[in-house]
Amino acid sequence: MIPSAFKVELLGKVDIVDVIDAYVPLKKAGASYVACCPFHHEKTPSFHVSREKQFYHCFGCGVHGDAISFMMDYVGLDFPESIEKLASLVGLTVPRVKSDFNFEERKENKKKEEILKDYNQQLSNYFFLQKNKSSLSLEYLKRRGLSKEIIETYQIGYAPNYNYLAEVFPNSSIYQDLVTGGLLSQKEQNYYPRFRDRIMFPIKDIEGAVIGFGGRIMDTGEPKYLNSPETILFDKSQCLYGLYEAKNQIRSLEKAIVVEGYMDVISLAQYGVNYAVATLGTATTGQHIRLLFRFSNQIYFCFDGDEAGRKAAWRALNNALEYLRDDKILYFVFLPEGEDPDSYVREYGKDVFESFINEEAIPLSQYFIEHLIAGRNLQYGEVKADIIKIAKPLLSQLKASSLRFMIMKDLANQLQISMDELSQLIGDEKQTEQLKSYRQGLFPAKSIKKIEVTPYNKKMLNWLLINPKLASYVELPDYLEYSEEVQCLLALSDAIKMNNDIKNAVQLEEIFKNTKFSTLITDILQESLQKDDQDIQLMNIEENFKHGIAKIKKEIVEREIYELKGLMKQRSLSGDEEQLLMHLLAR
Repeated sequence: MIPSAFKVELLGKVDIVDVIDAYVPLKKAGASYVACCPFHHEKTPSFHVSREKQFYHCFGCGVHGDAISFMMDYVGLDFPESIEKLASLVGLTVPRVKSDFNFEERKENKKKEEILKDYNQQLSNYFFLQKNKSSLSLEYLKRRGLSKEIIETYQIGYAPNYNYLAEVFPNSSIYQDLVTGGLLSQKEQNYYPRFRDRIMFPIKDIEGAVIGFGGRIMDTGEPKYLNSPETILFDKSQCLYGLYEAKNQIRSLEKAIVVEGYMDVISLAQYGVNYAVATLGTATTGQHIRLLFRFSNQIYFCFDGDEAGRKAAWRALNNALEYLRDDKILYFVFLPEGEDPDSYVREYGKDVFESFINEEAIPLSQYFIEHLIAGRNLQYGEVKADIIKIAKPLLSQLKASSLRFMIMKDLANQLQISMDELSQLIGDEKQTEQLKSYRQGLFPAKSIKKIEVTPYNKKMLNWLLINPKLASYVELPDYLEYSEEVQCLLALSDAIKMNNDIKNAVQLEEIFKNTKFSTLITDILQESLQKDDQDIQLMNIEENFKHGIAKIKKEIVEREIYELKGLMKQRSLSGDEEQLLMHLLAR
């Protein structure tokens, strides 16, 4: 677990402009930097990045955040990976809260991973060059109709049919490491290439580093495909072929297609369907789905229409359930029997393929019901009982409450029983409790009460977020009652005074995350980015802020005096109230 204090320190050291500019070129525009939003398609830049606030916000789609959230939402790293990546940029070592996990071992493995990535890249470069030296590989690639551009995009290569180790790795002292890394095979004291006489497909991680290979035989023989073994870099249950190349298009189109083979991905991309990825000789896992949901809320599983394809679809559905949310949708598409994505797009082209995907796609909720009742006689109670038995553990995994409700409603209709009866049979007490609310149209939702702020106090909060040093001027009596926005001002200033490392707004946003002030702070940051901030540059913020604090003091003292005098007309003041009134009048 990464300590919260380190996240605050990290956000004070990284420069969000440099971080984002490495992935999305930014242009200076007034006090901010702008670009066309990388999270949705647009022609006019509405994506603003503030170096002063270390915050980004798109006024088109509403996406916003700090450097950490950008690494997660755009680059596709998970939270620990994002922290480690940013920390490496500014020379920080990520501390960990003590746990059973061996962090020293993990640190050592990270070093080994970087070395192994370099070895993989060397081998990938070698394979890519070798394809031009082999007439067989060139003939095969031509026969498959692959263009020069698509071969270069996916860095498709060829592994020669001889022992080429010395050509790639002349230093034999590293061979044992290469065996551990899955690049070589060993028999007694001899080392051999793992891949020979195969078309080679480099497998990349989300940042484009080569982490493994897939090799396809060019003639008949077994195995048809040979993948790298599991290593510290490569875990096929967590990797998707082609995701690095397709992730920007997936994000732009807000949809991803999952297919089963390397050539499916490559052929689709060549015909313009460049938002497809493939599993690596394994069933679709929950990790695959969670990874894709970082880039799109819609996933289309495209399977062959045979029995094997339908079994693969049902496995994918089972593995997806716990990762679904009400704003995320899975579809299942079954191609005509005898067709795969590679053959279909080559025969019919992009437009027909995409039309087929859009028109024939079955949403998960429909496929769930269809699969359960397919070929079964629903007249018999035993059949209905068996269906409920199968559905129960699956529905228990589904955390998307609205989707679970709709599936249960459809299932109850199919079984000709009431929702109350199905809920009791499923044992879903939570669903039963929510039933009345759903029937009244009141879908459960957590609402955060928005703090109402005056325009002037909002400016004060904005100035403090821009320049945390202003906290030194925040001195207000602790015996008075303050409105929520002034409480926020006090809370921010206290945090700054207690932490000398606070330098920018996103550090404060991180500290107050999940508190009653978090929504207010985020809203102020977003609104301030929309303005050019030229007025802030031209005015003397420090003097205005000091004046604002004095104004707050004056208004609060006057209000307290007014209220205490009002009480005097109704009753006698208590000793404390009388002492407070005298003190305030003296001020």
